[in-house]
Amino acid sequence: MDNSHILKEIAVQILGFAVVFLVLRKFAWNNLLGMIDTRRRTIEEAFAAIEQQKKALEQLEKEYKGRLEHIEQEARTRIQEASNIGM
Repeated sequence: MDNSHILKEIAVQILGFAVVFLVLRKFAWNNLLGMIDTRRRTIEEAFAAIEQQKKALEQLEKEYKGRLEHIEQEARTRIQEASNIGM
């Protein structure tokens, strides 16, 4: 094979790629970007929802810890009262 045949094949492939690229850019590029933006927004909303749930769970955990501490204090008080009555 001579080099001119290889150069012709390369030129045809480059030209074919350029044509396909331009056609896709003209007709599909905006749709692709739109789908990517939609997906990005969906992911951002999912992360925001996860953050809200995380904050709500942290608040709930604080409430339960407070309630548990209150219950423990009340139990200690009742035990102390019972031991005072028994003496």
